[in-house]
Amino acid sequence: MSAATFAVGILLARALDPEGLASYSLAISTVLCLASVHRALVAQPLNILGAQESHGQRLRRYRNMLRLQTWMLPAMAVVVLAAGWAFFPIPGLMLGAAMYAGVFALHDLIRRYHYTDGQIHNAVPGDVLGYGGQGALLLLLVVMAWPVSASGAFWYLMLPLVVSAIWMHGLIRSSGQGVADGPGAKEHLEQHWGNARWVVLSQLVWIGASQLIPFQLAAYAQPQDVAAYHAANALMNALNVFRLTLGNYLPGRSARVFAQGGAEALRRYLRQVSLACLGLTVAAFMFFELTGDFWIDWLFAGKYQDAKLVVPAMALVHLLAMSSLISAAGAQVMGATQVMFWSNAVATVMTFTLGSWAIHTWGLWGSVLALAIGLLLPALVQAVHLSVHFRSRLGQV
Repeated sequence: MSAATFAVGILLARALDPEGLASYSLAISTVLCLASVHRALVAQPLNILGAQESHGQRLRRYRNMLRLQTWMLPAMAVVVLAAGWAFFPIPGLMLGAAMYAGVFALHDLIRRYHYTDGQIHNAVPGDVLGYGGQGALLLLLVVMAWPVSASGAFWYLMLPLVVSAIWMHGLIRSSGQGVADGPGAKEHLEQHWGNARWVVLSQLVWIGASQLIPFQLAAYAQPQDVAAYHAANALMNALNVFRLTLGNYLPGRSARVFAQGGAEALRRYLRQVSLACLGLTVAAFMFFELTGDFWIDWLFAGKYQDAKLVVPAMALVHLLAMSSLISAAGAQVMGATQVMFWSNAVATVMTFTLGSWAIHTWGLWGSVLALAIGLLLPALVQAVHLSVHFRSRLGQV
């Protein structure tokens, strides 16, 4: 998935002009923000709560989550249309982004069913069909020199995900597993909210803290700054191979480690993951520092030269911020997720005050400062809080 997302970002940046890329950037930011909230409420609790359930119980939970999409997805579409009216008022783009938000969230729920019992490899064929299909389709359009617009991009990206979702859901239904008796959709949603309410609220303030920077650039800077930021961020999607792997794998794996060995085993496991991420941070930062200019020129055909200025700094921020995924996994498993909300709430306030001033004053460089505030301040607070929580928990044993 991450590799395909990276390829899609590069291909669209090459195919669109700066103004079109700026509009697409605002639209896809809206979609991904909503999808992160949907994932926090639906898919991640499915993984964590379902990890200790039987196959039949897990399948019932999955089917109940699908039933809830009849009102969740239209609600997401309304939010996208409202954001489009304010920031990217192009009818085709607004409608395409609204439809894509629902398809993307539904596909994500279906594929993540396999994460619940650690059978991630079962999601790979669907990922290849869906996300690999997106890259292949866009590559065909670019090679054939067919016109690609910001409005049309979402309709192209939607088709492979629809096919993949239908296929993967059909495989789950025909898996031979029986559906166990159990709670209804409302009861399961209440369980999900009880498990993840602070995670969901944290996602909302995390969006405000770090994911609305393109909109701030659109308001306080120039359209070319939005495009350059998106181009640099598209290059950062190469790091999402690791970020999404952590985000997908850690919650379920941490829950199993905690269930088997308690708080001490979980602390050791998270320390090992942290050390591995630190080594990755050093290596990846040096890579972008030495080769960032080359990748911008080669991948974007000489466009978006301003992105060169901020790529190394942006990479460092994203790499260090991966520590928040480790803290979040530990906090969610141990039921100590309130700090995720409060730390991101403080970062949101600072991003919209100090960050907006920085963007207004320094443009693209100001956006990097805003990103650092939004991502690194919560990561630091959450890491300290989890360490204190571990000490308190183990001291009581």
